[in-house]
Amino acid sequence: MRMAVVDTSTGLVLNVIEWMAGSTWEPPAGTQLIEAANGAGPGYTWDGTQRIFKEPDRKPAEPPDHPELTRAELIAAANARLALGKGNWPALEKEQK
Repeated sequence: MRMAVVDTSTGLVLNVIEWMAGSTWEPPAGTQLIEAANGAGPGYTWDGTQRIFKEPDRKPAEPPDHPELTRAELIAAANARLALGKGNWPALEKEQK
């Protein structure tokens, strides 16, 4: 049976497992098992009363912030790495202004 491991204080689904009825396994302290037949997954939230899980709001990942490098420098470094194949990143140097 597919079960969600839910944090009891927040309703956040921490994990989803296959649980066999009659198993002696107990969920960690501060969590409970809720049947997750409707496709819940980690990051979903449980409403606390019914077997209804809400999907998390998904935002695209933000690119890493490199304030010391300009966009053009990052692109040039990426292209240089591609040209090297699987080699190491070339040393990046920026003129001090």
